[in-house]
Amino acid sequence: MYEEIHESIDVIAWFHDRKLEPLRFRWKGRAYKVKSLNGSWKLGSGRTEIHHFSVSVSATKCFEITFDVGDFGWKVEMLFLEK
Repeated sequence: MYEEIHESIDVIAWFHDRKLEPLRFRWKGRAYKVKSLNGSWKLGSGRTEIHHFSVSVSATKCFEITFDVGDFGWKVEMLFLEK
């Protein structure tokens, strides 16, 4: 089951070796620790480049979050729940 969200979030991320990795984020007043990075990809280029990340925060909850290079903004795009 999934839910589209598209809301701004606050993120703590690690920039290393020209790579970006989200570590924690806050959404709707709750903090989430990224347990695993399941995948990442980029869409666009230059100032319109958006980095997408699939992250697991528990055994049953996964989010797709994005980082927009143009405005340095983070968003939670989707929430995936396993039953």
